[in-house]
Amino acid sequence: MNRKLLISGLEELKIDFDDLALDRFETYLDEIMLFNPSLKLTGYKSEEDNIIRNFLDSAALWKIFDETDGEIIDVGSGAGFPGLVLAILFPQRKITLLDRMTRRTAFLFSASKRLLLDNVNILNCDIKEVKRRFDIITSRAFHPTADVIDDLVRMLDEGGSMVFYKGKRDAVEKEMKDVENMGLVFDIKSIKVPFLNEERNALIIRRND
Repeated sequence: MNRKLLISGLEELKIDFDDLALDRFETYLDEIMLFNPSLKLTGYKSEEDNIIRNFLDSAALWKIFDETDGEIIDVGSGAGFPGLVLAILFPQRKITLLDRMTRRTAFLFSASKRLLLDNVNILNCDIKEVKRRFDIITSRAFHPTADVIDDLVRMLDEGGSMVFYKGKRDAVEKEMKDVENMGLVFDIKSIKVPFLNEERNALIIRRND
């Protein structure tokens, strides 16, 4: 793994990390590169693309999560972005990874064991089947917010928030117009992902109650 690239990115994001975190990122990347051809975990095939577009992109919102408390659930976790990255960066914080595809959750289970992460819980089910509530809901899956907002609000604990990884700001604003009558308050924060020359934003949603 190109540790220099990862370290430079984490330092640019002003994230504190240690050798254990770096070792875990390297093992995680090895798992992705090994299983991606058969499991189709991510569209990025090179190590550098995975470091930038998956690891650093997932880590870019770390400060928002650092300012919150409680358990995080990553909805539509896929290969573990951002959930497994957050689990590495916040090893004392409980992270739940939700995905309805068995092959993906099997990978998440195997990878979390290889990474020796004891703060990870994995759910293999549809979002509509989740019965409990969470403090923080996040997702990097790029589906329109309106398509899943009802289920997400149902899963959100009182005083909690939703933190979504998004692209262009005008597209995010358009998405929120579709849910403006649901009594939600939202904020859009511009995010700079190291070595990525693309517009990225964080969408933060809270219930107005």
